[in-house]
Amino acid sequence: MSDEIQEAPEQVEAHTCQYCGSKTRADIVNMALWEGERLVIITDVPAQICEKCYEQFYEDSALFKIDKLRGTRFPKEKAQEVIEVPVFSLKSVDIRIETSHPVKGGNPKDEETSKFAGYEEL
Repeated sequence: MSDEIQEAPEQVEAHTCQYCGSKTRADIVNMALWEGERLVIITDVPAQICEKCYEQFYEDSALFKIDKLRGTRFPKEKAQEVIEVPVFSLKSVDIRIETSHPVKGGNPKDEETSKFAGYEEL
């Protein structure tokens, strides 16, 4: 008996989304996941994507390959590409949105309303 692993054929027929009940379509996607403190991207992942809610479903053979990659802990020297990823914090995001009308009838010259004149808080 051979130790070689046989790949199951990919299923390309449409499925039904288990979340919203819509049809799915076959596509190739990228997957991002965390390995410890590192963000890792896996490309060329076959998936079924819901046409309504965009949930992604993966065939068993794709999940097997992803698990096999995870078992290697994603050695950097075997990566096809290394990219820089910017990191943002929501703590620094202004939660006011510009509106077409001033708040409180806000006269921009009125010190009390000028801080939020033309803006509303979310």
